[in-house]
Amino acid sequence: MARDEWFQNEINELLKEVATTKTPAEVEELFDCILTPREINDMAKRLKILKLLKEGKSYLEIRDTLLVSPNIVSRISNKIGYGFRRTNSREKTKNSKTTTHPKKKILKYKGATPIHRILG
Repeated sequence: MARDEWFQNEINELLKEVATTKTPAEVEELFDCILTPREINDMAKRLKILKLLKEGKSYLEIRDTLLVSPNIVSRISNKIGYGFRRTNSREKTKNSKTTTHPKKKILKYKGATPIHRILG
């Protein structure tokens, strides 16, 4: 397996395992077994970023409150559709189609929980 390939089957297993937990204590036990305290804290911080974005907080407010990189806030914001849309400079008329800049191919895992289930 190449270094940058995702462990898709294992990711699916992890998601199923988390989904079948019945109590927060079971989730905590699972996370404690497979994640470092820092990784757990980082996940919690990213969840807080999601919630603050939903509340309408600015990138700067979130950065200053949580002491996180603006890049992390931007990445999460873009994932949920709150980010800035880049358009091609050739766009001239109201009726023309918006063209986004080509992006690097980024490997993503499939099967993520929809954001509405996380944010309610």
